[in-house]
Amino acid sequence: MSEARAGATRHSARLATVALVRSGSRVLLLRHPPGSDRFAGRWNGIGGHVEAGEGVRAAARRELREEAGLEVGALRLRGVVHETGLHGHAYVVFFFVADVASPRLAPPRASSSPGTSSPGCASFPSWTTSTSCSRPCS
Repeated sequence: MSEARAGATRHSARLATVALVRSGSRVLLLRHPPGSDRFAGRWNGIGGHVEAGEGVRAAARRELREEAGLEVGALRLRGVVHETGLHGHAYVVFFFVADVASPRLAPPRASSSPGTSSPGCASFPSWTTSTSCSRPCS
């Protein structure tokens, strides 16, 4: 090890996933609640942190099940982004894409947006723009 590197600390980053699920020309997005600590009120794909000992593809599948009640077939890795500075942490984000013909979604968890309901979230074509509902963009 060189002397210049002797006192240096190693860079570390948190691992995260984002899955974009497509059905024809529509894309499944989730709107973060207004009080969220990250991306408040903004739309994003479905994802989250990779747990210790979990593979990135398994993490993406878990997040899709937890957040949308959705099981998908093939998840294709489409990109990896190293991001620094989000809330003082570095992230390596793995972006996946899945295609589905006719998905059925679970209603959003109560914790995703307290005080709202979204009966239109039952199927892909009827998603609404409710703050508690995942929806496709056209």
